[in-house]
Amino acid sequence: MGGGTRLQEPVWRARSRYVKGPSLTTPGMASIIGLVAFAGVLVGHTLFAAVSTRFLRLRLETQYGWVLYALTGIPVVLFLSTLVFTGLLGIGPNLGSQTVVFSVLIGLPLAVGVTLDLLYVAQPDEIDLPETR
Repeated sequence: MGGGTRLQEPVWRARSRYVKGPSLTTPGMASIIGLVAFAGVLVGHTLFAAVSTRFLRLRLETQYGWVLYALTGIPVVLFLSTLVFTGLLGIGPNLGSQTVVFSVLIGLPLAVGVTLDLLYVAQPDEIDLPETR
């Protein structure tokens, strides 16, 4: 009746005893497919932020209302999308902390999307919208 119960080793550690030579799948190493999927989520978030900002700038009648919606509404949608893609679907590498994940998947796309809309797309005043009935 000595010692306690032995905890089961993680799968990667148990398998690494039988691998001869260097292993290509070490813990913490991101796969190529995971990185490509993560980049796809990042590009999708940026595209959504840019299109949403443009939509808000064109449709809102106020001068600064789009800023309020862009800084509050778009990050909420990006947050929910981040929860789905990184939590439920498990896409992307381990970035280390929640702050980095929020900065990379919410802050960066929002900043780049708004910047693309403000600097590289024509001002809403210069665009003629069709008359509504």
